[in-house]
Amino acid sequence: MAGTGVAIIMKTGSGHFDSLLPQLKLFGFRYLFHSPDCSHEVWRRFSGFVTVPRQCKSPHTVKAILDFMNAHTPGGSQSGK
Repeated sequence: MAGTGVAIIMKTGSGHFDSLLPQLKLFGFRYLFHSPDCSHEVWRRFSGFVTVPRQCKSPHTVKAILDFMNAHTPGGSQSGK
């Protein structure tokens, strides 16, 4: 997927959460708050919000988050619309 700007996320012992955080920051997302039970974090970039589970173990969840980040960054699939 050349030109997407999305890095490959490697799974860590605690899931993908620790690998997603630097990617969120790299794409300009800012930490907003965590859920009351601390199981999720909400991140924001302009009008885009993404909820990241702290126990993110599913590669499908990671792909959905990366696709969202790509779609809401300059040069992403929604830019120019």
